[in-house]
Amino acid sequence: MFDMSDSKEKLYIETDYSCAYCGQKGLDNLSVDHIDGKNARKANSYDNLIVLCHNCHHRKTNGKGITLDQIKKLKNLQKILINTIHTETKFLHTLHLQNKKIMKVILIL
Repeated sequence: MFDMSDSKEKLYIETDYSCAYCGQKGLDNLSVDHIDGKNARKANSYDNLIVLCHNCHHRKTNGKGITLDQIKKLKNLQKILINTIHTETKFLHTLHLQNKKIMKVILIL
């Protein structure tokens, strides 16, 4: 079963508790929005959720300056950024482990 609360927390962390569109911060002003609310098949999937402030959510819902296409592109950019951060973190961790091995060899010599 899908656990929406885990995805919500992940989304908030990824956006640093700010609106993915305008950057407004403050958990009281934010909500997790369905990117495509008409697609029941993807309704609560991670890829169909994004953090928006109440103002941007209202603008998107009412078609006032924020299009569905813009939100989809924003979500794709957000996913690319998160994947890049994860890749860099893994690389730095591997580099750190290699450095520790090298230091052990140096200390033995």
